[in-house]
Amino acid sequence: MISEATGAVTGTIDVGSSPDAVTADPRTGTVYVANFSSSNVSVISEATGAVTGTIDVGSAPDAVAADPVTGTVYVTNGQSGTVSVISKATGTVIATVDLGGGLYGGPFGIAVDPSTGTAFVANEDSGTVSVITPESGTIDQLPAPGSR
Repeated sequence: MISEATGAVTGTIDVGSSPDAVTADPRTGTVYVANFSSSNVSVISEATGAVTGTIDVGSAPDAVAADPVTGTVYVTNGQSGTVSVISKATGTVIATVDLGGGLYGGPFGIAVDPSTGTAFVANEDSGTVSVITPESGTIDQLPAPGSR
């Protein structure tokens, strides 16, 4: 943990193996950490600094994004070639989206548009961006700039 006032490290929080990405939900004060080697997500209370839960996801989670409007968290699983969709209300995976790839060539980065709930996923090897629209459940592939 880092003090906003001083920039000094004020403490650490033990999470899973090889924490690789982190995101926070400002509405709930909850922090989500993708743990690459343990294939799970640690859930942390920002107020207490305590781990409040651990959620199993696909293999090698390497990016995480929280949508404060829809109440979902998206996690890219590079080796599985999937995106895990987590309900913040239940703390469980409610859907797994198969994007292909895998073994370090699948989904790698993710961002969520909080005004629409749409998730944008960078696919490392294919040079594409997958667009996941939560209301319809549709997945579209967009070529990435400078794609191969």
